[in-house]
Amino acid sequence: MTSRRPSLVSLSFIAVSLATLGACGYTAGSSTVKIHYSQVGACNGYQSGSGITTKRSNQAFVVFKIESFDGTNSGIDFYFFASRLYVDLNPDRETWGSSLGAGKYFASKDRRYTDPIGVPGVEDVKAPPKVVTQVDRFAFIAVPTKAEVGAPEANKTSYRLFYDTVTGKEAGGPAYPQIEFVKTNEAQTTWPDIDDCLHLDVGEKK
Repeated sequence: MTSRRPSLVSLSFIAVSLATLGACGYTAGSSTVKIHYSQVGACNGYQSGSGITTKRSNQAFVVFKIESFDGTNSGIDFYFFASRLYVDLNPDRETWGSSLGAGKYFASKDRRYTDPIGVPGVEDVKAPPKVVTQVDRFAFIAVPTKAEVGAPEANKTSYRLFYDTVTGKEAGGPAYPQIEFVKTNEAQTTWPDIDDCLHLDVGEKK
C-alpha cells in the first residue's frame, strides 16, 4: 500500500510554540524518520536580478534536494528546522549530533540563493508520523575548498548531510525521532562543472 503524502505544515509560529512545550529536546529512540535526499551539484555563484554576481573565493555552494521525510516507522511528529541541516567536513568527529566544532557548515534559508534559480528553498515544517511526507525543496550550503574557484573541486566531492538535534535540546525543543539519511544518488561521485548556479540541473522548476 502506498503511503499518503500530506502537504507540509508551516512552522512560522514555532518560536512561540516551543516556549510552551514542557518536554526537553531529545531523541526518541523508538521512532525513526528517514530523510531522503540527493546531491544536485555545486556552483560558484549566480547573476541576481540586480545584476550583481555572487561569488566567494575558496568556497562553493553545494546544493541538495530534500526529497521526502519517511515517518512510517515513527510514532511522533518530526519538527524539521531547515537551518539545522549541515555538512560535516571533519571525518574523525565522534559525536556528529553536536552543533559545536569546526568543520560543520549549515544550510541557509536565505531566498536569495533559491529564488534566482526558480526552485523552492527548504523551510521549517512539521511532518506527521506514520506517513511519507513529500518535500522536494532545495538546500544551499557554502563549503570551503582548497581551490580559489571552488565549484570544480566541490563537484568532484560526495558530501553527506547531517541534522543537528543538540540545538533543539538546548532550546527546550520537542522530542526528535531517530534521524537517518538516505542519499538517493549515493553511487554518483562527480557532477558537471558549473560556474553559474542558474545552470544547475535541478529538474523541473516550480
